[in-house]
Amino acid sequence: MSQANQAALTITLEATARIYAANLAKGRVGVSPEPVDYHYRFAEAVVLKNAYALEHLANGLNETGKKVFSKVTGIALPRTQKGTWSALMMWAGINPLQDAVNRTAGQAEREKRFLKERDVLVSDSSYQELDDKIKEGFREIKSIAGNRMLTNGTMGINLSKRGSAMHHLVGYINARINYENALDALESGNAQEQELSKAA
Repeated sequence: MSQANQAALTITLEATARIYAANLAKGRVGVSPEPVDYHYRFAEAVVLKNAYALEHLANGLNETGKKVFSKVTGIALPRTQKGTWSALMMWAGINPLQDAVNRTAGQAEREKRFLKERDVLVSDSSYQELDDKIKEGFREIKSIAGNRMLTNGTMGINLSKRGSAMHHLVGYINARINYENALDALESGNAQEQELSKAA
């Protein structure tokens, strides 16, 4: 980034932080209008178009933040949570399919950490084997003949097998299935967009 661009970014960030701090302090006795870290984090998210760092604007509890965002960006945010999040995604250039991928991406890792915290030991090779099977199309967990099975519709992996500890991995498996399905939908959507662009 050039020095001129860096300076412009700093000015915009500083101005946004000051506007946010002043608006939050308005009418509140003893609250300083001088920006602190919290205000700068908000400003940085606006300047960098980081919709996920601004997702709290959609929870309906920060009307001041919504007003400052709209003032600085010129983007009106709807009243509803869903509408606000849709507007933030559009502003940041995130399509709904990409959002689904982003939201499911870290869930499997969180499930891994949860299992580790519960002292459930699972080898890296077991995780890798499951990941590979899910990529190959094993995307449904069904109860078959009293066993919980991860299946692709014709074949299955027995998650209830005695001594395998696979039953502990159902949360992880569901998270990976959700991620792979979201990724497939995104890739399919991108492929359709490319076909439409070629036809235009």
